[in-house]
Amino acid sequence: MKLILVLGIWNYNLDTDDDEIKHKIEDIWIDSLKEGLKIAKLDSQKLNSVDIELVYFGDLYRKFDTFIADSSDELEAQMLAEEIACEIDKDQVDLAKSKVQIMGPGNQFLKELVKIIQGKFPFIDSSILKIFCQETDLYFNNKKYYNLGREIFFSALKRASKKKQKIVVVGHSQESVISYDLLVNSNEYPVNKLITLGLPLAIKNFNKILKSRHEIEMPKSIKDGKWFNTVGIEDFVSLYPLNGSIFRTSPTITNIPVQIYDHSPHDIRSYLSNPIVASEIYMS
Repeated sequence: MKLILVLGIWNYNLDTDDDEIKHKIEDIWIDSLKEGLKIAKLDSQKLNSVDIELVYFGDLYRKFDTFIADSSDELEAQMLAEEIACEIDKDQVDLAKSKVQIMGPGNQFLKELVKIIQGKFPFIDSSILKIFCQETDLYFNNKKYYNLGREIFFSALKRASKKKQKIVVVGHSQESVISYDLLVNSNEYPVNKLITLGLPLAIKNFNKILKSRHEIEMPKSIKDGKWFNTVGIEDFVSLYPLNGSIFRTSPTITNIPVQIYDHSPHDIRSYLSNPIVASEIYMS
């Protein structure tokens, strides 16, 4: 089996020729998965027979830093923050609107929205929201970034396909959206299962952008429609399941609620060490 872990932009400085450094960092994530298997009382030795490849987008993202326009990030981050804050407490959002300027020097409204969000998710700040918006803009609007990301992703699938391996793709954070988008646009390489962790697709901003490209559907490349999506109870971007009128896929997406007792609930290590997530990977 080929397990492809597609990691978010928070994982960077891995574009290195020093194999020792790279392997040490990779071991951290593999150890997190082993921890999850141990909690689930499953044999982590099974991983020894699994071909694991980690796909990184963090270094690619940072190569494009000079092309990122901060002015649009502020407005996009505010829209994202307002949507999340309204789900938490719409009355507080309405109160904030009546107290401060919606846009202006220092963007007081964004600061007020972040305060509301921090009541439920203490680790969130405006810079995290901006980074999410920046990468979304890069991937969907910068052709060079899109093509390079596509090449990184499909190179891993191609290597597995050549070996005729069973393929399981685990996407994290914004890269779970990218994994889905690339799979839905190509059925060249059959994938046995897609597992999405910390997927922001249920957030209207992300959903609207994706729907402008194509309908939300089950990628034809996924065999038997095996798409498992985690609903992170403590993770601000994956609070909501992929179901209802927006996600009428056939077959339906399997949503798995997970509770992460961690100070960084969006971290890939927090997900991999979760016994439910680890078990889903193990059963693949």
